[in-house]
Amino acid sequence: MIPSQMLKGTLEGCILGILSQKETYGYEISSQLAAYGFGTIPEGTIYPLLLRLEKNGLVSAAFRPSELGPKRKYYSLTPVGEAELQQFIQNYAELSHAVGTPTSRSWSTGTFWTCSRRGRPGARPRRRSSGRTIRPSAMRFWRSCPSGA
Repeated sequence: MIPSQMLKGTLEGCILGILSQKETYGYEISSQLAAYGFGTIPEGTIYPLLLRLEKNGLVSAAFRPSELGPKRKYYSLTPVGEAELQQFIQNYAELSHAVGTPTSRSWSTGTFWTCSRRGRPGARPRRRSSGRTIRPSAMRFWRSCPSGA
């Protein structure tokens, strides 16, 4: 499970990444985050975030009929949201690169953080020489890893 303090800075970008794939609703977003390796994200975290993204114009929302019950609120990425996602991906790549530099060597294990270019559900975690394992599924929707990873 990823600590909640680490999630706070990345969850918004991760939701934008999911919405860049297709229009979807809150529960499905939560399920996809869990499938990517983020664990169970409470509804009290997801829905306020979606509301803030909507208020900031990054996503649009519309109620649609559901086959299984009441209407669902579907979210989709706006052009402003797409630009924000691209900025998030760039910032995340820079952060990942900074965390993976020799000066950020882990004190306890002497390893470096790396990422996998081929994240897929059920994939075995990958290690590089002197590299710490990161679940590829958690990185699945990023278009590429930082250069040099």
